[in-house]
Amino acid sequence: MGIVCRICATENTDDTVVCRQCGAELQRPDALRSKKELELQLQGYENVVFKVEAPVYEGYIIGRSDETSDYRPDIDLAAYGGRDQGISRRHAALVYYHGATHLVDLNSVNGTFVNGTRLGPETAYELLHGDTIRLGNLSLRVLYTDN
Repeated sequence: MGIVCRICATENTDDTVVCRQCGAELQRPDALRSKKELELQLQGYENVVFKVEAPVYEGYIIGRSDETSDYRPDIDLAAYGGRDQGISRRHAALVYYHGATHLVDLNSVNGTFVNGTRLGPETAYELLHGDTIRLGNLSLRVLYTDN
């Protein structure tokens, strides 16, 4: 079995680097397994990086805390204008699914986007190195690094 493009679902041969149909860079499953740490770089804020272990058993909630509640998400965007930027308290989740890190929109009001594409609620979308996540009006760049 070859490598299936996550953009257009075309099957490519194992030695292919770029999808023969759409030109997207292909991600090899063995490369994903070796990446242990996930960095989310907040765009528009110099040196703001959220670092977490790539999820394996439990995921992470991305959202914002609120002064009227004791709830604190794992990745809290309140200090970056989360409320004014349209971030829900429980906006999205990073989860481990089918051997890779995925993003799931948690029925947010203002939406969750990956590389400009709006995610349907409660649907897992694989995250690759270099992807851009937009939650409300805040954007984060996804980077995988080895520990």
